[in-house]
Amino acid sequence: MKRFDYLTPVGLLLGIFILAAGVISGAGLSGFYSFIDVTSFLIVTGGLCAAVFISFSPKDLKRAPAVLKQAFISEDDDIRDLVKTFVNLSEQARKQGLLSLDANIHEMKDPFLKKGLLLAIDGWDEETIRNVMNSEIAAMEERHRKGRRIFEKAGEFAPAWGMIGTLVGLVLMLKNLNKPETLGPNMAVALLTTLYGSL
Repeated sequence: MKRFDYLTPVGLLLGIFILAAGVISGAGLSGFYSFIDVTSFLIVTGGLCAAVFISFSPKDLKRAPAVLKQAFISEDDDIRDLVKTFVNLSEQARKQGLLSLDANIHEMKDPFLKKGLLLAIDGWDEETIRNVMNSEIAAMEERHRKGRRIFEKAGEFAPAWGMIGTLVGLVLMLKNLNKPETLGPNMAVALLTTLYGSL
């Protein structure tokens, strides 16, 4: 059964709150704004998008919102209910024959189990059913793996773009050593891109 996983947003909000509280306690509410830099943000997000676009096909990227949605949903499969369902189905098949299971198809909510039951009702042999179901599992795992890889790769790319932004900020800073007023802003770009990339 799918249900909303409230711990994921709670964890995200708690992390943001702790970070904001740490910044405000150290720099004050007015100092909080010094941690906001549009240039740093654009370097990290723009570079991250570019890297993801290069690494994945449009078809893979279209699946990203659905994969992200899954991070906020948890599935609770009650094994006891599943065992009970299979025991009932096997008893019914033994007493009334395989074709009697056709009446139970509408009760099956899981499309994977429904497909297996349909194959059994249609009279496919055990080996064929096993092969078809294993192929279905392999295809499902591959779809999930591809969707997950987008976010895993984004997690790998972001710190790298943070470091690139840091290097940009350091180059700007070193080129303008004769202008002391530019050292602070350029150093901020350098450090904030690392912070944004890590986040």
